[in-house]
Amino acid sequence: MSLVLASLPAAGQAAPITAPSTEGRAYVVVTRADVGFDGRLTFALSSMRLVSRMAGTPGLIAQRQGFRRLGAEVWTATAWESPEAMKDFVRSAAHAEAMREAAFAITRMTTHHLDCDRDRATLEWREVRGLAEGRVPEGCVLRPSERSEVR
Repeated sequence: MSLVLASLPAAGQAAPITAPSTEGRAYVVVTRADVGFDGRLTFALSSMRLVSRMAGTPGLIAQRQGFRRLGAEVWTATAWESPEAMKDFVRSAAHAEAMREAAFAITRMTTHHLDCDRDRATLEWREVRGLAEGRVPEGCVLRPSERSEVR
């Protein structure tokens, strides 16, 4: 079975996407950003542009983004071959540009870093939301030292 990251729809349940099947582990990052009203459009456009630029990023296995509550809550879920691949992307010019454009709009951000089995890890919408309540998806281990919350 492949690593699956569900699309994060504004409403309802969408079909999950499936990453190419590979052996070993995946480093999964789930981020929730609460976005203030005045910055929602800027944040949405900037983050969608960033997601579109992620195709072909070295070490990226799969990625999804979703908006809830009319853009007040934005979720991203990315799966990486390693923590280093994710850190390289976070330091990239594309990510820095997105942060410069839209960071002002974030009122609160929570990030969860997980180590997951590639062959059986599934991150469906209900599992992603469960992270906010302390539930870790089957086949994954929360990396507590890398869970962060910014207000």
